[in-house]
Amino acid sequence: MVMSSTDKFYFFKLSARDIPSRTHILICMTIHEPIFKIDRFDLIVSQNSETSSLGVNDSYRDCMNKIQKLTLSGQFSQSSTISLTNAYNTQFSNDSFMEEFSHYIENKETNKLKTLFEQSVHKVLGRAEYDYICFIDNVTQEELDGTAVTSVTEDTKISPYPSIPDGASILNYQFVLSPVGGTIATDLRIGDKILVKINKDTPAGSSALNSMKLLTENGQILPCPAEIMDIIRKEKNAILFISKINEELFGLYTEEESGVKVKMAELSTVEKEDKIIRDKANKKSEGGLLIPGIVAVIVLLIIWVIVYYLL
Repeated sequence: MVMSSTDKFYFFKLSARDIPSRTHILICMTIHEPIFKIDRFDLIVSQNSETSSLGVNDSYRDCMNKIQKLTLSGQFSQSSTISLTNAYNTQFSNDSFMEEFSHYIENKETNKLKTLFEQSVHKVLGRAEYDYICFIDNVTQEELDGTAVTSVTEDTKISPYPSIPDGASILNYQFVLSPVGGTIATDLRIGDKILVKINKDTPAGSSALNSMKLLTENGQILPCPAEIMDIIRKEKNAILFISKINEELFGLYTEEESGVKVKMAELSTVEKEDKIIRDKANKKSEGGLLIPGIVAVIVLLIIWVIVYYLL
């Protein structure tokens, strides 16, 4: 279903914190109003207190920027985040849960929503005295700053995604596959470096292919490395991958076959040289410690023998 700028959504945001265990949770989601269908759902579990700091005026983009920042800096619990996400996804497929959820959302019964979402928190993270903050807003697609847009057909200067800076060019790309030695798409993580092929179906794509000299004389598109900046799980197991090709160029790709294996980008020449230098330094360090250690053992043995025979 194609979304328009006038489509209406519920924007639901909830945070929870348990100070003794230093556990902080942030949940944000958008629900398409007319049919009460979940459009976007994101959460993070972290020990950073910034996670659970939530204000009534915080927009969806504010929440996503915070999640993105904590994820990229590694300040989150991956196992707890994944487990809690899976628990809620299971709940969302339950008709009775969704009926209860929709009733509370439509009537803005925040206290009952806290209790409803608390059940999965206790089940996954254990029982604790969590402090909850919960807000519900009615927003339009335009007010969400375009964060629900799933495809880009032309060069974009105002970024619709928190992980893409304003002013950057956005293009479409496709994975370079490696059936034998590649990484399964569902195992890819933010920060992974992969090989991609830029599509020439947008002005940004055509320009990038020419400027980066990735188009051969016979029209073949050469691959280039890209860094995964965000992974967004959509309907029917589809996954949107947002990747950075360089500081001014970002790409979007939606993979619907989760079992495909993606070719990872190899280390650059500079990175390889740095790795070799580090390895040599480590070996020297290990060797430098080993020789004095052997000498010390030999000296102690000599002293023990002398003392033994003298006594």
